[in-house]
Amino acid sequence: MFYEYAPDMKLHYEIKGMGQPILLIHGLGCDINLMTGAFEPIFEKEGQMYKRIYLDLPGMGESSHTLAYASSDKILAILEGFVDKIIGQEHFLLVGQSYGGYLAQGLVAHYKFQVDGLNLLVRWWCLMENKDKFLKNI
Repeated sequence: MFYEYAPDMKLHYEIKGMGQPILLIHGLGCDINLMTGAFEPIFEKEGQMYKRIYLDLPGMGESSHTLAYASSDKILAILEGFVDKIIGQEHFLLVGQSYGGYLAQGLVAHYKFQVDGLNLLVRWWCLMENKDKFLKNI
């Protein structure tokens, strides 16, 4: 399926299951397969009580590859439009991997009363911000 943010920007996504929405966002240089490959075996084993929403970030996978949207602010605006259209007013959960986690935090700021939980995987920017402290303790 595709969500059309603009005529030159279409976001590819897949929805699996029923229940509370959980939006899963991959990191840079990946596509939808990273998150479906990591999480679907868990959801299939533990039961399907979640509506899992996977997407390809702009410029990755089957989503549009348009340089006009190659900034974090623009990608976040696309994701906000996606949430408004696909999730609407429902409460939802967020999972973000690496850069997807960075974007997920932006979504939490925008939807703070709608997000029931946040799982951040591979938070590389925290390491970079605190690299001197981190390296000193090794």
